Parts: sequence; structure tokens; C-alpha cells
Amino acid sequence: MPEPTICAQAEFKIVSGEEKPYGEATKWGWASYSCAEDCAADWRKCAYACPDEKMKMNFTCLAFVVDRMGGRLRWSEDRGAPGPTVLTHCPVYGSCWGYPELVRELIEDGIKVVQIKWERGGYIKAPLTYPNFQKGLGWWTRQDEKPSSFQELSIGPGAMIKWVHNQLAPAEAN
Repeated sequence: MPEPTICAQAEFKIVSGEEKPYGEATKWGWASYSCAEDCAADWRKCAYACPDEKMKMNFTCLAFVVDRMGGRLRWSEDRGAPGPTVLTHCPVYGSCWGYPELVRELIEDGIKVVQIKWERGGYIKAPLTYPNFQKGLGWWTRQDEKPSSFQELSIGPGAMIKWVHNQLAPAEAN
């Protein structure tokens, strides 16, 4: 499982198979991410406040790149003694925070919530049957023009689940 590269800030360099990083594609798009600047210190020094205005809640965020795909983590703070940690991953492409009601309820119950949000990545433009459907592929994004599989692409989410377990979920609560 690859280790993620933690970014110094929430900025990425993107190389893409399209003319523009988020350009329209007539076929599966691809993108390869790297941090604009790597976090040179302890990852905690590269975390930043990222309040959610809609939820009216405060979170801490961290930008990362794993397997050449960019993303962000956000998490609520522990309340008092270390307790359980729950990780959520938005369905399908994973390019949203998702589940605001559930997240709020978990936090109000004293549970630390960690969320993964992938960058939009490459684009797909559906065939003529759905001519207006265009979607950023998030963690499904291939890192180059070569064919890939879900098994290969799932390395990114798997690596981040492992990192969250090792870094953000307190051992005494597991």
C-alpha cells in the first residue's frame, strides 16, 4: 500500500490527458496529481482550519496525493477522552464530503468523523444516449492514458483508510 504524500497547502500540480485539467473529454480522461509543495514537516503542521459554512461546524483539513491522485481529508476534533473514529467516503467518485446529517449526528454524539474527498480528476463524457452527462471521476481517475481497473484504482482509497487508521484514529479507542 503506498504512503500518501501530504501537501504543504491545498494546492496541486496537475498533468492531464486533456487540453485543460477539467476539459471535456470524448473518452475516459486521465490526470496525474502532485502536491504544489510537499509538507516538509510533521503532517500536523500542514493541517489547516476548514469550517463548513452550511453545516456551521469546524473541521481540520489536510491535502494529500496518493497513487498520483489528489484529495483532501477533513475531520472533527476529539471531544475529551479519545473515543471512536468513523470514516466516511462519498459514494461512487468520492468527490464530495457527503452525509451532512449523519456527520452532524455522529459529532454531536461525541464521535470523531473523518471524511475523504477526492479531487475531480479526469472527465468522462457519456455517449450519445446521455449527451449532457459529464462527471469528474474522483478516485476513479486513471493516472495516465493506459487502461486501468477498479482493483488498481482502489489502492488510493485503501491507502488513505490505512493512513487515517494509523494517524487519526486513537489506538486506545480501537
